[in-house]
Amino acid sequence: DLLTQDTFPSWLYPVKQGATTIWERWDGIKPSGEFQDPGMNSFNHYAYGAIGDWMYRVVAGLDTDEKAPGYRHAIIAPRPGGGLTQAQATLHTMYGELASGWTLEGNRFTLKAAVPANAWATIRLPHAAPEAVTEGGAALSQDTPGVRRIAAKQQGLEVEVGSGEYYFAYQMQAATKPRPKLSMDSTLEDILAHEEGRAVLVRHLPGILDVPMLNMAMQMTLAQVAPYAPQFLTDDVLRAIDEELKEL
Repeated sequence: DLLTQDTFPSWLYPVKQGATTIWERWDGIKPSGEFQDPGMNSFNHYAYGAIGDWMYRVVAGLDTDEKAPGYRHAIIAPRPGGGLTQAQATLHTMYGELASGWTLEGNRFTLKAAVPANAWATIRLPHAAPEAVTEGGAALSQDTPGVRRIAAKQQGLEVEVGSGEYYFAYQMQAATKPRPKLSMDSTLEDILAHEEGRAVLVRHLPGILDVPMLNMAMQMTLAQVAPYAPQFLTDDVLRAIDEELKEL
């Protein structure tokens, strides 16, 4: 409806102009059809696109599996944190609509997920104990319709499901397991909680503790963070950090 009005928010202008990417300037194409200054007029602006990618993959948790591209196999792994108490996202894949919507009230975490037909998903429930999770109001088990596999992991519970809609709910558990071995695949939270691991990061990445967005990335691994800071997390730096962490 907004697009049919004479006046509409400036950020909707690219949509009205038929844009299918994120523009550097909302008015990259003028009403007259002329282009803005080509020196600052990208029509597929990575800086904005990276934020959108992070919101989908990290906050909402809709991610891909390189071994089954096109969301044939989806990873649904929301990462609550940084003060956020809810998030929701939908993605129209070639198989249908893939969706994730979570809320956090106190320690109670809920997740609604939708997996399209002819696809399947691995759902990762953060800080979940197997006996505490319900799906659709009933205790989660191997007999739950649509569930193919349930596995306890260091950071919670991993549930493999077929196509369908799911509703998980549980009280998030405090970490009680022994401190895990550290590597490049450890979360920033685990590395920074380890005194020597923290020192390794600071040594290779001076100033990392002062990064404003650090709290939002605490549930990400170094491997996941690397694409967002390629100038700092080069292959050589990641390799050196990984080797030192594994020796702790």
